[in-house]
Amino acid sequence: MRRCPQCGEVYEDHVEVCPDCGANLVAEHDSVPDEAQGEAWPELPPDRDAFDICPFRDEDQAREALGLLRERGISGEMGSVDLRRQGASLFRRRVLTVRVSRADARRAIELLVAEAPHVLPQHVLTEVWRALAEQIPDLPSGLPPVLAEPLETLLAGGAELLPDLLQGYLYGGQLGSRCHYVLVHMQADPEPMVAQATMEACRAGDADTASRLRFLLTDLAGQRTVGEFRAFLRSADPAARQLAAWLLGAVPMIEAVTVLVEMLEDEDLDVRVQAIETLNRVSGQDLGFEPEAGEEERSEAVASWWKFLEWAQREFSVEREDNREEQ
Repeated sequence: MRRCPQCGEVYEDHVEVCPDCGANLVAEHDSVPDEAQGEAWPELPPDRDAFDICPFRDEDQAREALGLLRERGISGEMGSVDLRRQGASLFRRRVLTVRVSRADARRAIELLVAEAPHVLPQHVLTEVWRALAEQIPDLPSGLPPVLAEPLETLLAGGAELLPDLLQGYLYGGQLGSRCHYVLVHMQADPEPMVAQATMEACRAGDADTASRLRFLLTDLAGQRTVGEFRAFLRSADPAARQLAAWLLGAVPMIEAVTVLVEMLEDEDLDVRVQAIETLNRVSGQDLGFEPEAGEEERSEAVASWWKFLEWAQREFSVEREDNREEQ
């Protein structure tokens, strides 16, 4: 097992970075011993009528949460709990918690999510997700019941859940935000589905759907997505190619920049305009390419872009090697 040195959360050995804190995980035997955790706070006994919001990263965050709840008329107390007594066998320590009555739990979480989300421990997302279940009957027909499943179930889900999650993501709002989180962190691989949905949106000229998918592309796109873009551009109409040139700016990969440079030689003026606008924005460079210029003048500017790209690839390779050596 591996533990986060900041928040104390425990993860399986294959996880390297804490998704809550962003800190590099350490081997559990190298982290703080169980006995040293929670010493400063009174231990709260198990209570079926109570709900523990835990683990907090530090006492300041716990006190901030408790103070806000009390200001809003929700009674609570701060202390430590032994998660092993609560059936959480994955955890092997006492942790700092803010305890409220189970009857006040939903209102307390909703209040903290709205006014102090920075203090909340990651597992509370599960409770937030369960709260969404109450909204499902009021959502438009067609949104599948699976979206009411608890967060931990969805994170461990397989490929059969992906279409439902994408549908919920595209719906937007709080539901869309939670679906985004699941798609990025779940065990199943959503990249092929997101890439396919992106090409379909481009083909249909659906700019609204494309703009929503843009955020998923930033988090999920890889080599396969870039390959899908390149294959798509061979047969797409000019309007679809133009939309694709805009979306490629959301893919944080040098291979996506390569496709944009290729698009500078597109036969359609509007496609070239969009490609150079995206290139200038993502690279921070302006190498003098004029979409309306003659073919010879455009070719010279494209050659400049290829030289820049060669330099960028070398720099990227050096930076990547340096990072590997540091690790």
